[in-house]
Amino acid sequence: MGVWLAQQARDAAERLRPVPAPPTAADLLAYAQGLSAGAGLLAVLEQIEVAALSADEAVTYLQQVQRASAWLSGFEAQGRADATAKVVAEVQQVLATDAVAGRPQYVAPEQVAWSEITAALRLSPVTGEARILESQELTTTWRLMLDGMLAGTLTVEHVRAIGRQLRNLPGFGSADPTEQAEYAAH
Repeated sequence: MGVWLAQQARDAAERLRPVPAPPTAADLLAYAQGLSAGAGLLAVLEQIEVAALSADEAVTYLQQVQRASAWLSGFEAQGRADATAKVVAEVQQVLATDAVAGRPQYVAPEQVAWSEITAALRLSPVTGEARILESQELTTTWRLMLDGMLAGTLTVEHVRAIGRQLRNLPGFGSADPTEQAEYAAH
């Protein structure tokens, strides 16, 4: 009898325990604002019902979506550069295996890799090459801009606008140390 009575008491206490209310859209938004840019931020934003927010909160929501989008663009750029390097390395191996001594090689491994990646991403050849070059610049020369994207503070549009200006500076892409020094000074 004592065991049955104790079980009844536990069951009654469980029924009387308050059920926590699900977080409101405003609560989720406040939580999202405290998160670092990344997949976690994106997961929280996906749960927010914008119609339940005030107009000011909806604008804040949009700012957080832009922050998550900047992170995702940076993540994609980094992945594109890594995948391109991997494909180039494999194409180089294949071409080296197929090479015949004394016979010129008419195909550059980078061009083969870029064509493969561009086709896989369903991009035009010009757009694909531009995105691959952009990724390579972001993971090397312009690493600080990629870091800004991954932090959610620089959008891809900002990065491209800055890149257009940087490319016009003297010494960009030059092997001449004098021009490189001039470029670095800007």
